[in-house]
Amino acid sequence: MKKYLISTAVAALCAFGSAAAQAEPLKVAVIEAFSGPNAQTAIPFVEGVRYAIGKLNKEGGFNGEPIVVTEYDSLNQTAGAAEKLMAAIADGARIIIP
Repeated sequence: MKKYLISTAVAALCAFGSAAAQAEPLKVAVIEAFSGPNAQTAIPFVEGVRYAIGKLNKEGGFNGEPIVVTEYDSLNQTAGAAEKLMAAIADGARIIIP
């Protein structure tokens, strides 16, 4: 019985270990108005986000993987922002920064 439990535990550790080793990087999406009159405030905001994520990546990222930042232009419209949100989710973003 002990042999069975040990072999099951080893098999489970191997399965979980290989899944963790192949983890995808954390994806962060920034949805802002990069065009139009609000671009003057959006661009410095996104530069701040890039700076913070860059510092996190230098310290090892998230679970040993680099954090990926993707930017989406909302075109200064609510409908445009909703479309970009759906695109960000479809692209695999787990954190959305509006």
